[in-house]
Amino acid sequence: MRNILVIIMMFILGGVVMATPSTQIWNPSTDTQAPGTVHLGIDNYFTGVGIEDGGYALPTDVGITYGLMPGLEIGFDLFAPQTYPTAFNFKLAVPESVDLPIAAAVGGFGFGTKAEVTDYNVGYAVVAKTFPIGRFTAGLFQGNEQLLVDTKGNKDNSGGILTWDKQITDKLWLSIDHAGS
Repeated sequence: MRNILVIIMMFILGGVVMATPSTQIWNPSTDTQAPGTVHLGIDNYFTGVGIEDGGYALPTDVGITYGLMPGLEIGFDLFAPQTYPTAFNFKLAVPESVDLPIAAAVGGFGFGTKAEVTDYNVGYAVVAKTFPIGRFTAGLFQGNEQLLVDTKGNKDNSGGILTWDKQITDKLWLSIDHAGS
């Protein structure tokens, strides 16, 4: 019931609360929300593999992203169910143009409110270039080495970002993305 009340409050306060970075699927993109734009995102990532085989489900993410000014967005995420559900993010980006042949963005996400529990503190930098076959994005990320670990507990907190995306029609868009070390 508490989670439902929090979600209702997010809708009521949607004009003042801010949230999730603009992404392709999972990876941060060089896109940002237009100034004054509020974007509501609801993401639910899960696997069809059982827990006994290493499968898991991430909490549902309800986020609000706000375009603060051209090329700058800030955000707030609510992950449920989770004991400490709040995280923040931001992004500063420069679009591709005649003067700049690539797009670029720097930002961070997963700035949680509980030290060594939800403070993933992932920083990233990406560049993108559009070609007739689509847009290619590449970059690097790094986060909290205490929380971002592999299945053996070894730090796994930095790596590369690769993405391809293409708008096919006004209503159809395709993307493939990968981030890993």
